[in-house]
Amino acid sequence: MEISKVSKSLNNFYCEFCDYSCCRKSDFNKHLLTDKHLVSKDGNQMETMEISKSQKVFECGCGKSYKNKSGLWKHKKKCDTKNSQENIKMDIEEPEPTEKSVPGGGDFSSEMILELLKQNQEFKELILEQNKQMLEISKDRSITNNNNITQNNNNKFNLNVFLNETCKDALNLSDFLESLILSLTDFENFGPLGYCGGISNILIKGLNTLDVSKRPIHCSDLKREVIHVKNNDTWHKDDNKEQMIKAIKAIEHKNVKQMNLWAKANPEYKDPNNKKSDLYTKLIDQSLGETDKEKAQKNYNKIIKMVAKEILVEK
Repeated sequence: MEISKVSKSLNNFYCEFCDYSCCRKSDFNKHLLTDKHLVSKDGNQMETMEISKSQKVFECGCGKSYKNKSGLWKHKKKCDTKNSQENIKMDIEEPEPTEKSVPGGGDFSSEMILELLKQNQEFKELILEQNKQMLEISKDRSITNNNNITQNNNNKFNLNVFLNETCKDALNLSDFLESLILSLTDFENFGPLGYCGGISNILIKGLNTLDVSKRPIHCSDLKREVIHVKNNDTWHKDDNKEQMIKAIKAIEHKNVKQMNLWAKANPEYKDPNNKKSDLYTKLIDQSLGETDKEKAQKNYNKIIKMVAKEILVEK
C-alpha cells in the first residue's frame, strides 16, 4: 500500500496507512514524519515492552478481579454474593534466572557459611585469649600493689618495732639532759663554733656516749626532719619540734652556768689588756641565745638539722 494523495476534492491529501486527510500540503508533510505514520508504514503496532517482575490479581468470590486490594475491598462492600469470605489469589511469576547466577549453587553457599562459622569461632577464641591475658595483667598489678602496700606497712612496723622493742630501755629525754655533764672545754668551744655549733656539739657528744638502743631521740626521715622522742617512758613523734627546742634551751642553761667556773679558773680575764678578757666577752656573747624570736627559731632549726644527721635510723 502506498501513500496516495487522493483528493475527495482537489485540495485534499489522504494517508491510507493512517486514514489521515488534510487540505494543506505542509500539514500532510508533517504527518509523514510522525511516529504513528512511520510505525504504521512498516506494518508494526505500537506495543509497550514492559515485563513486570510480578503481577498480583485479587479476585472476589463472585468472579470479579481487581488489580489491587483497595479495589477489591470497595467491591466487597457492595457485593451481594453468599460467599462472604475473602478469596484472594496471587499469581506471582517466577523471575527468569539471570546470567549472573552464583556458580556452584547451594554447594558454594554451604562452603561460604562454613567459612563464616569458622572465622566467627576463631574470633571468639581470640577475644577469650585477650580477656585471659588482660585478667593475668590485672592480677599481676594487684599483686604488685599489694606487695607495695605490704612493704610500706612492714617499713612502718619495723620502725615501731625498733622504737618499742629494740629501744624499749632507752632513756627519757628529760633524764638524758639531767645526766649531761659539761666541761669548761665545752664552754670554750662556743668561741670558735658559735651558738649553734656549741649546742650541737654538746648534744651529739652526749648521745654518742650511749648505745643506739639507749638514745632518747631518733630521726626516721632526714629530709622532713621527722624526730621521735621518748618521754614519760613513751615514744612519740615530735611534730612541732617542741621537745627538741626544750632540749636546746636546757643545754644552753647548763652552759651558761659554766661562765663563773671558767672565770674562777681564768682570773686574768679581769685585765683589759689580757687576751682572755676579750675571749671571755666573746664566750658570753656566743653562749646566750637570740632574744629575737625569728632569729632564735632559725638557730633552733639549724641545730636540729645538724643533730638529725647523727641520729638517723638505719633502715
